[in-house]
Parts: sequence; structure tokens; C-alpha cells
Amino acid sequence: MEGTALGAIARAFAIRFGTARKEPQVVDVEGVVAELGEWARGYALDQRMSGEKARRELGWTPRFLEPLDEISRLRL
Repeated sequence: MEGTALGAIARAFAIRFGTARKEPQVVDVEGVVAELGEWARGYALDQRMSGEKARRELGWTPRFLEPLDEISRLRL
């Protein structure tokens, strides 16, 4: 499967910005939906981020190809 897992992206941001929790928290979907609404169900999916559709349909040529490396270089 292509793309970068959303959990890996969240983990990279947590590490880069020094949050106390380095791993994504696993929570009950129904509890989150009850608190935040139906839109929150999307975060429970096994999501992966990719620029493939933009490359294919828009002819986009990205300059930065490794999102986790880019996150690690962000300034505070």
C-alpha cells in the first residue's frame, strides 16, 4: 500500500515537538463520536496520506518526497 500511515505522521509530529505522549492514543470510537460528532469517525479509519492522485490527475511534481523527514526538520 502506498502512502504514509496517518499514525506515523502523528508520531513524527509528537516526537518533533516533544509532546509527552509519543504514540497515538487508542480510544473508543463511539465515545469520541458521542463527544465530537460523526465527523470524528474518519480518524478511526486506517488512513494513509499520499500525493499520488495529485500527481496523476493534476501533473503535480512534489519537491519533498519524504514527509516524515520533513516533519523532523520543522522549526519550533
